[in-house]
Amino acid sequence: MTRFRMPPSWIEHMKDKTRDLTKRPPRRPWLALGKDMTGQPQSVKRSYAYWGQIHLATPPWMTEEMWAEMKEIYESADSKLEEVDHVVPLKNKYVCGLNVPWNLEVLTIQENQKKSNHHWPNCPGHLCPIQNANYELFGEM
Repeated sequence: MTRFRMPPSWIEHMKDKTRDLTKRPPRRPWLALGKDMTGQPQSVKRSYAYWGQIHLATPPWMTEEMWAEMKEIYESADSKLEEVDHVVPLKNKYVCGLNVPWNLEVLTIQENQKKSNHHWPNCPGHLCPIQNANYELFGEM
């Protein structure tokens, strides 16, 4: 089972039944934009970048049912053999996927590392080196 982690700012946002569905919750102080990361270990910098991207990729109109569906997807993955991947990458030069249930899939660790953020459905051939290397993660393209 892969551990599901809901971004902390979203936990409070979801509890507010009067929330504006067009606005994201504010970033937490530890995730503030422009935070000085000088001298921080690489793992802290990566975690900061990851959670910042998750915050931006999560739409404000997410419902409790969608969060529950995402949690089910994460819990269905075998943590030793599988990872939860975003079908359309959250961060790429050409596309930006959303952190929503229909953009998640369970892949083996090897498939996920091979795919990286260089492939997405209907990716044009000149942008997807993996597709050109006969990598058929999503079937025939």
